[in-house]
Amino acid sequence: MKNLCIFILLFSLSLSLSSFSKDNNAKNEEVEVIGDITDQARTRSLSINPIIVFQTESAIEVNFIANVNLKMEVYNEVGNLIYSTAVNNYNGQTFYIYYSNWNIGKYKIIFTNLSNNKTAFGEFEI
Repeated sequence: MKNLCIFILLFSLSLSLSSFSKDNNAKNEEVEVIGDITDQARTRSLSINPIIVFQTESAIEVNFIANVNLKMEVYNEVGNLIYSTAVNNYNGQTFYIYYSNWNIGKYKIIFTNLSNNKTAFGEFEI
């Protein structure tokens, strides 16, 4: 009987840990960015989008891997502008767009390179 109780306790603990791990990772996903916002001076073979974007539980995380002057805009699913900002030279830094007070739904984030007007976009859901 004692072994059965220990087994049930360990089994329920393992279920709790596995569901915590799945929930924790579910909102920490990379947001696919479609388009090219590299600077025109770079050759095509060397061009790398200067950002990597993730969705966390409470924010969109924009990681800058190169210097770029960007305008970032977020639109809701009916096309209303929800958020807009410009960032300059954030190389090696992370910029957060917190969405905890936004409505549940689908959103589109548009990145515009202010040096050459190239655009890229990503979509996410909260």
